[in-house]
Amino acid sequence: MALCVYGVGRSCAFRTVLALVAEAGLLRFDPGPGAAAIIKVDGRKDDWTFNGINPVWTDGGGRYVTSDEGCLYVRLDSGHIKDQTTTYIAFDTIPNQGQSRLPELPGVRTAGVDFALVIRGKESARLLIDSYYDTFYYHYGHQLQMMPATPYANRKDNGVYHPIRLTLNKKLEETRGKAVPFDSYETGVLRFGTANPADAVYDSLADISVSRSGNGYEIRLPWALLNVTDPSRREVMGDIWSKDGLKSRRIVSGIRLGLYITDGADSFAFPAMNRNMRCHQGGFTSTRGRRGRRRAIMSG
Repeated sequence: MALCVYGVGRSCAFRTVLALVAEAGLLRFDPGPGAAAIIKVDGRKDDWTFNGINPVWTDGGGRYVTSDEGCLYVRLDSGHIKDQTTTYIAFDTIPNQGQSRLPELPGVRTAGVDFALVIRGKESARLLIDSYYDTFYYHYGHQLQMMPATPYANRKDNGVYHPIRLTLNKKLEETRGKAVPFDSYETGVLRFGTANPADAVYDSLADISVSRSGNGYEIRLPWALLNVTDPSRREVMGDIWSKDGLKSRRIVSGIRLGLYITDGADSFAFPAMNRNMRCHQGGFTSTRGRRGRRRAIMSG
């Protein structure tokens, strides 16, 4: 059950994790019928097993996806994670737009990537957004002109990803002439740790956890980070460069995910790669393999 902590209307149907008003207070009510039904990002597999969550694909290790009123959860079971291991998770959340390459991988072609999560070893994880779909830049750069203009942002598949940012304050002018500058921070940087309250090193802000055996990741992403405006009815931000701007909305059937892992010498991709062929949305193109696609449906 989702608790309506502020406002009225459809905000009662889901939990807005990134909203300061929704998350403030002495008590917090998490979604789910009970504590056992909540996915705790702690690197363990028992909560996934208890809740009967089966892998969406098993090529190269188990890949699991689930969700609740507040977040999308991804679990990757793979080989031993090395310092030089870089994992890319591609998210196709809205049709007919998105990038055709992953960040820093010009030789790997794909399609429809609206968000790319880049994980480096056990220390760094960063969610990036297709610059065409970046609501932060559209609002504060294009509309309000509070930041430098970027001539590429209004073009689809422009090859540029942006960091995901959240505004701290707009530029303010004091009566004595002193100015407070426009300020923001990068909210797409994920925090490593354990979000299990039973753990001695519990960190309620943890977004990603490495399994104790060092062979997998457990990740949670608040819906707002993925431009999902109402997960209870699969509603996402629409084409912000259309006439509707930031009011644009679109109902989607689900989210498509792709995976690419490399350690500098070897690489693995799912959906697997096609030889001399450009894949449809959700796939990768390179030199070998076959093609596939999986979909993660948002929960309501």
